[in-house]
Amino acid sequence: MQVTDGSVPSLARALAAAAGSRLGLAAGDEATLRGRFVATVAAMDRADLAYLRTIAETLPPASVRDILAAMASFRDEVRRIRQQTYDRFAALYERYGRTYGPFDPIDPYLPPATGLTHADETRIAAVADGARAEIDELRATANRTSGARLEASHVETLLEAKRRRRAAFEAELKVAFLAGIPTRLGLEPTSFAKTVSDLNEVADGWY
Repeated sequence: MQVTDGSVPSLARALAAAAGSRLGLAAGDEATLRGRFVATVAAMDRADLAYLRTIAETLPPASVRDILAAMASFRDEVRRIRQQTYDRFAALYERYGRTYGPFDPIDPYLPPATGLTHADETRIAAVADGARAEIDELRATANRTSGARLEASHVETLLEAKRRRRAAFEAELKVAFLAGIPTRLGLEPTSFAKTVSDLNEVADGWY
């Protein structure tokens, strides 16, 4: 998956596709939301930079370079796994004359595989599960490595900075939803909250 398709960041497209699939949005409504998510992703980028800046400014100087390098390596690996998984899905869909679309292949909520055989549906689910398991293992390894180099107070600083970033992501998603989801859809508060939470998980996995 490319960073952008020329004008819309891939994350904005993935978020809109995820929302559209979960909520059954019409193509026009999904397109409106996709446009809203362009600003959302820009705000998320700024929140992530603030997160990285907090790490650089508050952790012991001797640890900062190693921690940031480990984070960059982890992110690179996640991008590799996401792209590899997406390519496998795209190849499967192509057999049926279909495209996978802009969905995040790491999202636990897979789009309907209408038209695919049961065997290929099962194969897609297994590949996605394997990709998520690989990422979880990479994350656990990175956390163990970072934790071994830091005092408990510094670990808590990292966790608090990440909580602030997630809260910022959620706030931006809510703004986009309130502006981009037509009131005629009558979205229930519980459905709204669940969808925002799900999309926050998708966004968090991109950083």
